[in-house]
Parts: sequence; structure tokens; C-alpha cells
Amino acid sequence: MLRWRQMRITVPHSHGREEAARTVEDTVSDLLQAELPRPFHMTGMRKQWSDSKLQFQTAVAMGPLRMPVRGTIQVHDTEVVIDIELPPLLSKFIPEERLKEAVEARIRKRLAEKAGGKENQG
Repeated sequence: MLRWRQMRITVPHSHGREEAARTVEDTVSDLLQAELPRPFHMTGMRKQWSDSKLQFQTAVAMGPLRMPVRGTIQVHDTEVVIDIELPPLLSKFIPEERLKEAVEARIRKRLAEKAGGKENQG
């Protein structure tokens, strides 16, 4: 029996909870897209906040094939914790470690861009 893959990524930040939450909100929709090989694409993103936790669900699609991807992003005062559940078939197309590194890099980049924008405003 194939099992869902659990992936946890923790990214430190210095933005405060609200600013980090806004960054996460802006980033979650394209979190995985850059690492998907063609002809895969993300479709049907749904997200819902509950306090400082964002729950999301989407699908990786190729033609009529849809593989659900779901997870949570918990925003803390000094870190963002991303938990993603990946369908077993997806790991046949994208190495899990590469996906993890890419998601972490994207979140770090977006948080750094926010920090740079804040410094340039003051």
C-alpha cells in the first residue's frame, strides 16, 4: 500500500506574526508550482485561516490526472512551520528532497524580500 509522504519545513523569520502571515498568504498559491516538471501544474487551490494556521488544499494535475496535495502552515512569532502531505505518486516525478529545498528557498526568498522592502521604506 502506498503511503502519503509527510514533509515538514521550518523557516525562521523576524517579521512578527502578522507580516509573516501576509507573506505566507501571498506565497502559498505558487509554493510548489516552480518545481513541477511539465506538463504538471497546480489547480484548485483552497485555503482557510484559523488563528495563525493556514490550511490549504490543491491538486497537482496532468491532463485528467489529479493528485491532491494538502497541508498547513503555522505562523509563529519567529518561525513558519509548513507541513505538506504529498501523494505517493508525486514522488515518482519529483524527488522529495528537491521539493523540500525548493519550498524552503521560496519562503525564505519571500520573507527576505519583505524585509528588504521594509528597510527601504524607513
